[in-house]
Amino acid sequence: MKRFVSQTIGNILLMSRMINFSVVYVEDNPDHKKVTGRKLFVVGGKKYSKWVFMKCPCGCGEVLTLSLMKNHTPSWTLKVDKFSRATLSPSIWKQDGCKSHFWIRKGKLEWAYDE
Repeated sequence: MKRFVSQTIGNILLMSRMINFSVVYVEDNPDHKKVTGRKLFVVGGKKYSKWVFMKCPCGCGEVLTLSLMKNHTPSWTLKVDKFSRATLSPSIWKQDGCKSHFWIRKGKLEWAYDE
């Protein structure tokens, strides 16, 4: 029930454009065809999460897979606040393809711009 309420709040914030990304918890790695824009698919649950799957926000269509496991390198930390706003740290920086570099902080997309 808590997961349903959390995802509903996230969808409302997403639709009202108060956030750019909502969080969807899934039990297994999602099929890449089902990973849609503006959603962070978190494998696991709130207490133990393994991976985040998301579409690259640049529009290239690539599915990004981010490890949340500390024994993997690189790995990220995911924090979801009581308003279902996700923060991923450190930044996400693609080294190939589109070379996107960005943060997701409190559900908002923040681009990193090279000086």
